[in-house]
Amino acid sequence: MKTITFDIISVLKFKLDIIKYEKISSKIKWVQKGIEVTSKHFPGVINYLSKQSILANLYIYKIVIESEKKRSKEFINKLFSIWIRKERVKRRIFVIIEAILIPFTAILALLPGPNMFFYVPALLLYYHWKSLSGLKKLDLENLELEIHYVGKDQIGKG
Repeated sequence: MKTITFDIISVLKFKLDIIKYEKISSKIKWVQKGIEVTSKHFPGVINYLSKQSILANLYIYKIVIESEKKRSKEFINKLFSIWIRKERVKRRIFVIIEAILIPFTAILALLPGPNMFFYVPALLLYYHWKSLSGLKKLDLENLELEIHYVGKDQIGKG
């Protein structure tokens, strides 16, 4: 089973970040082409899309949560559960906005060169939709969750 690692950024804001993960790829031809073109021009977008892909398939991963402070497993489970709900809401909003914007990118397809004005919003819509679908189906009770207590200087290294 593959492992991904989260870091607790802020307990008060229910903010976590995926710090260890694999880069995305796709068997769908147009998605893979979009990934290749986007990675040349916007590597940061590919890192973001990789995280979206992980959220879409969270149930297949062993999840490690790194924490600087000793916190109970129940507390971290609750924090992770609230974070998941927050991420679902964000994905719904992103999907709606991107679905509204995509039709306006068609005019920009007439420009020569790689159509970044279409690929980036299309990839964002595709991966936000997939992550929303995956997060909606997620059964938090059956996730393999592990907690590692690390020092501030060790986050992401363990």
